[in-house]
Amino acid sequence: MSARFYINAEAIVKAVYQEYRFCIKHLTRIPQGEVAHNFIAEAVGGKRYLVKLLGPSRAARRNAARLDFYLPLMWELHAKGLFHNLPCPIRTKR
Repeated sequence: MSARFYINAEAIVKAVYQEYRFCIKHLTRIPQGEVAHNFIAEAVGGKRYLVKLLGPSRAARRNAARLDFYLPLMWELHAKGLFHNLPCPIRTKR
């Protein structure tokens, strides 16, 4: 997304902890992205995660509507070892 924006990194860290129960020690913005704001989250313990924030645009809403299809598909591809470089979705605590 090329538009200028302000995102509160502390709010992202807090939301990730509340929903996924892991602590982020460093958050790095990935400048590419047409629909979402993307970040690499480095957690305590060394694991790295991709964090995507979808905004209110029509394209973002369209992508969010497709998550019920894409997330289970991504999970299956990862679990079966068919696509190793695909990010594996993580369930929230709910």
